[in-house]
Formats: sequence, structure tokens, C-alpha cells
Amino acid sequence: MPQTADNLLSDPDIANAYEDVRSDKSATTWMVLKYISGTSDALKLDSTGEGDIAEMVEHLGDDEAAYAFVRMTVGNDELSQRVKFVFVSWCGESFVISYSCLLIGSFWQKRRVKGNEMCLHICPGVSSRVR
Repeated sequence: MPQTADNLLSDPDIANAYEDVRSDKSATTWMVLKYISGTSDALKLDSTGEGDIAEMVEHLGDDEAAYAFVRMTVGNDELSQRVKFVFVSWCGESFVISYSCLLIGSFWQKRRVKGNEMCLHICPGVSSRVR
């Protein structure tokens, strides 16, 4: 069965990567999901990593849409450290604008956001592509 927003966590690879990012016991800090093809709404696990958000961004292409889930530690000092989770919807600058408008928010809106999670939609250059 193709993995869409409705049944995404039924894919064992995606479910395991998601749980790894959420787990304090895992070194995995991010995961990236991409579409299987340009004409499909089926998603696959593209990559995971143990680095920071800059490492994750290297896996987001200029000509594609993707989704990411990132664990971040925020705080001003060691005593105020908090773990936060961010869902990212990505539409690269060269991605087809008519399709990217449909994607913004569509995936993670299906996912119930918890208190320590937030959604972030990144579409570089969208204003210059809208006519």
C-alpha cells in the first residue's frame, strides 16, 4: 500500500525513524520524507541523521517537495534546555508552484501536533513565482 498522509506510520521504516527522532535514547535527530515520484502522493523515507538542522537541509532539493521531522534542543543556558520537535514542509525554489501550493501544510495537518511540536512551511522564492 502506498504511504500517504493518511497511513504514513504504517510503513515500518517511517514509523521507526519517527520514533527514533522522538526518543531521547536515540542519536537520530531528523528524518526526511520525499515523494516516490513527481506524479504520486506516496511518500518514502529518504534519509535520517544525527546532526543539526543544517545537515538536514542538505537533503532538501531545489526542485522537489519534501517533509522533515526534526528534534531540536533550545535554551539560553544549560539549565534552560528544552527539547522541541518541528515538522517541516519544504517546496524547493524550482519546484512547480501550482503543485507546491497544494502541498503546503497538507501533510502535517493530518498529524496531530503535541505541545512541544510546531509546524514550519518553507518555500523559498514563492512570492517571485506567483503571478
